[in-house]
Amino acid sequence: LSPEPGIAAARMATLAALAAGAGRPLVVAPLEAVLHYLIPRGKILLARLDVQRGGTLEWDRFRRHLVQWGYQPAARVAEPGEFSQRGGIVDLFPPAQPSPVRIELFGDEVDSIHAFDAESQRNTGSLERVVVLPAREVCLDGGVLGALKRHVVAAEGGPAGGDSWLAQHVAALPGREHYGAALLHSRQTLPDYFA
Repeated sequence: LSPEPGIAAARMATLAALAAGAGRPLVVAPLEAVLHYLIPRGKILLARLDVQRGGTLEWDRFRRHLVQWGYQPAARVAEPGEFSQRGGIVDLFPPAQPSPVRIELFGDEVDSIHAFDAESQRNTGSLERVVVLPAREVCLDGGVLGALKRHVVAAEGGPAGGDSWLAQHVAALPGREHYGAALLHSRQTLPDYFA
């Protein structure tokens, strides 16, 4: 099964900080976690999006990015890794944020960004920018979908639907993080993040 959203968010925030070379952290982890294959450092850095007030944000492209990096659509955002959209308002809960954020768009322009309370859904403070990190460690890009086609669909004789069919079904797959080595073609472990 997949880790709890809060645990997955803490892992991604930690991996992103390590990938960015933020300070000299002390990481305490069990041996199993140290030897677990992780998302490559470079992929985390490429997946990071900075959304700034006054900047531009194309909703369709942003939505695809969120889904590709493990965010789940929700009617009401309450957990890390969820997002929703109503008109020109986008709510999401990025892993590095202590609370969800609301991005208000005027066309493709970011009009305002606010933190909000997940319970009451009321704004709690204005933000100039928000860093959007991946919500999950496995990105549903062409390489991952190709690996799934080779290892799962072909072996099991699954439906011949295209990448969109496969991405839709894999997005809801619990525990896909545990198949990171096969899906990511990565052999990076935690010590590699300190190199």
